[in-house]
Amino acid sequence: ARPAPPPAAAGFGVQVGAYASLPNARDAQGRLSLKGFPSAILSRDGRHKVVVTGFPDRAQAEKAQARIRAAGFDSAFVVALEDR
Repeated sequence: ARPAPPPAAAGFGVQVGAYASLPNARDAQGRLSLKGFPSAILSRDGRHKVVVTGFPDRAQAEKAQARIRAAGFDSAFVVALEDR
C-alpha cells in the first residue's frame, strides 16, 4: 500500500452565503464577481456555500472580509478551508 500524501495547506476564505438552491448561489457568485471578488461554490450535503478563496492566512482573509462587507455583503465571515 502506498503511504498517504502529506496534506496540503488549504488556507482561508471568506464565506458570503450558504444556499439550498444552486441558482441562488450562482446569483450571489455573480454579484461578487461584479464587485471584483472571484469566488467558488462549495457544495456539500445539499448546501451551496459561496466563498471568496485564495488567502494563505487568516490575517489576509480578515482584510478581504472588511472589503467584502464594505461592498455590501454584510454577513461575510472568515472560514478555514479544508483540502479535498
